[in-house]
Amino acid sequence: ELAADWPTHTEALKNWAKQLNNAQGFHRWSERGGWASAEYVVKPGDSLVAIRKRIITDHPELNICTGLIARANQLLDENSIRPDQKLRIPLDPVHTRVDLSARFLLYYHGEEVVSAWPVTIGREGRTIPGEYSVGEKKEDPMWFPKGRAPVPFGDPENPLGTRWIAWDGSNSLGYHGTSEEDRIGEAASDGCIRLRNQDVEVLFEILPKGSPISVDP
Repeated sequence: ELAADWPTHTEALKNWAKQLNNAQGFHRWSERGGWASAEYVVKPGDSLVAIRKRIITDHPELNICTGLIARANQLLDENSIRPDQKLRIPLDPVHTRVDLSARFLLYYHGEEVVSAWPVTIGREGRTIPGEYSVGEKKEDPMWFPKGRAPVPFGDPENPLGTRWIAWDGSNSLGYHGTSEEDRIGEAASDGCIRLRNQDVEVLFEILPKGSPISVDP
């Protein structure tokens, strides 16, 4: 549908994305799924932060975050590990792709689309196609509009929703949530990619800093 010559069928994409996100609960987001991984046995006193550091020491080419490890192993949270527990560490590289014409965000492990969400894009061509990477990530973000005082999280004038994920290599673009979820699927932002808050909160946890971002026309 994304590569077709005809205009994108938005409802078909939404239905596909919903089925995909549900199905991945039995594959990429299941410790029993058939995906490339390394095994790690939890040691007494371990934390996911410490485990991540050890994994990166053994696999310096791997870009991974603690939230991705937790979700791949169906952990309730990042503290719910126990000694001798076997964890599977995903090895496929993570990247995201924004299709501006379809107004959809795709999240990949290797060449496999793992999750997909409808998004709001920039109006009047303000979202610039190109290659970026994941930069700073913030929970409950403050907004820093140009030429104005910072706007705190929770203020009705703050458009960033519950999460902010910066794009390195861009002019202040990023992924973020929104209080205007009824405008998802439109071209309505100043250039950033808006997701529903529940979607950006998932992306925030599973998207490692430094991961590639492709933005297609």
